[in-house]
Amino acid sequence: MTPLLAVRGLTVRYGPPGRGRPAVDGADLTIDAGEIVAVVGESGSGKSTLAHALAGLLPATARVTGGVVTFGGERVDGLRERAWRRLRGRRIAFVPQDPGTALNPLMTVRAQLAEALRLTGTPRPGEDALEEALGRVGIPDPAAVLCRYPHQLSGGFRQRVLLGMALAGRPALLIADEPTSALDTTVQKTVLDLVQKVAARDGTSVLLITHDLGVAADRADRVAVMTEGRVVEEGPAEQVLGSPQAAYTRLLLRSAPQPLTGPAPAPGEPLLVVRDLRKVYPGGTVAVESASFTLDRSGTLGLVGASGSGKSTIARVVTGLVEPTSGSVLLDGAPVRAGRVQFVAQNPYASLDPLMSVGRIVAEPLRALRAGTRAERRERVRRLLEDVGLPPEVARRRPSALSGGQRQRVAIARALAPSPDVIVLDEPVSALDTVTQAQILALLRRLQDKHGMAYLLISHDLAVVAAAAGRLAVMRDGRIVESGPTAGVLAAPEAPFTRELLAAIPGGGRGG
Repeated sequence: MTPLLAVRGLTVRYGPPGRGRPAVDGADLTIDAGEIVAVVGESGSGKSTLAHALAGLLPATARVTGGVVTFGGERVDGLRERAWRRLRGRRIAFVPQDPGTALNPLMTVRAQLAEALRLTGTPRPGEDALEEALGRVGIPDPAAVLCRYPHQLSGGFRQRVLLGMALAGRPALLIADEPTSALDTTVQKTVLDLVQKVAARDGTSVLLITHDLGVAADRADRVAVMTEGRVVEEGPAEQVLGSPQAAYTRLLLRSAPQPLTGPAPAPGEPLLVVRDLRKVYPGGTVAVESASFTLDRSGTLGLVGASGSGKSTIARVVTGLVEPTSGSVLLDGAPVRAGRVQFVAQNPYASLDPLMSVGRIVAEPLRALRAGTRAERRERVRRLLEDVGLPPEVARRRPSALSGGQRQRVAIARALAPSPDVIVLDEPVSALDTVTQAQILALLRRLQDKHGMAYLLISHDLAVVAAAAGRLAVMRDGRIVESGPTAGVLAAPEAPFTRELLAAIPGGGRGG
């Protein structure tokens, strides 16, 4: 049987001819009709470049310099943009990673969906067609969503809108580039269920780009593993992830977060005490209701929950970015003073000023607190970069010259600058691949051992929390519904929502 998509020896380069190694180097891949194929690998392995090449979305700085790509039996690697526009949307659809940036913030969902339908050949889509497109991806009240702007929707709903736009033309191939990396476990399961359901119902093939091995194991028929631009292993998912042949595949599997071992930590001396915290935003939205917890000195508390559960609001209150409506946040029995609680954000691409050098970024808290002379601050920056495993010359670079893992190290160095007692880590590794995740988690453990600060670790990934936090609090609808030693909560959860989170973890069985 002729495959729907066949890639043979594809090579893609960036920049001037003859310089540097290719981003995709002689890649081979096939996808049959109705098949789900996952491509996994670390950041920089070439996954996204491969996806963009197969959708005709390479930037002007990239060139296909070798190989053959056929789709539906016809060669497409040499198509001009006009021909790609006829193919893209109708036969090949693309879903990017971040729905927050992929949707136009100035257009309603109705306008953006209508535009997508027009591109697939429906010149004036009516209200029924628009509502049907959203209904097909599980949006319960399409009419209400159509009139909203992207910022008025949750991350899961924004991703469903993108899927609705991509699938409106009933394409033969859906290319999804990290479609669930920024979503919590329950929403991730919902989105992947939708993709799998559409693939089965309409016979749509899916190329799923992901760094999550659990997602690949749970959803893919076949898996291709990429590193340094090459496909180093490919085959049935059970075979590749169950009995890997390539050394790099084994490295990926070893890098998956492993739960902490040993006895549960005994309660220590409370450092941060949060009591009866309540936050109501203008308009009456209750983000946090009666939340109480303690963070021990030099300890790590994991805070997990679905999107909208109140985790990030607690982070903003603890760091002093927003004022609580009621309740108290005390550090060593007193209100939090400037510098004693620092923050590491989820997205290392957005949390660093692109116009500033790394040295200025790391020194920023010191300048704000007027700590030390200019020479003393330069020396402090040098020691901090060394602490997080970066060479001194990185201080002269800008964030755009760094990888995702390096940027997150810079963000951690900036948080360490004023020698804080507590660091709030808001999804610090969710945007990173498995290998880089393991490196950052190991770095955080080493820094905690060296400096003795406490961590409030906010995450939607229970595996990450189990690998890094001795104690766990589970949130739902602004309330903490369960707390205790991490191993105990995950082994014998009492709250129904905790059991729901555990059941949604990918990798627990095909079709989950």
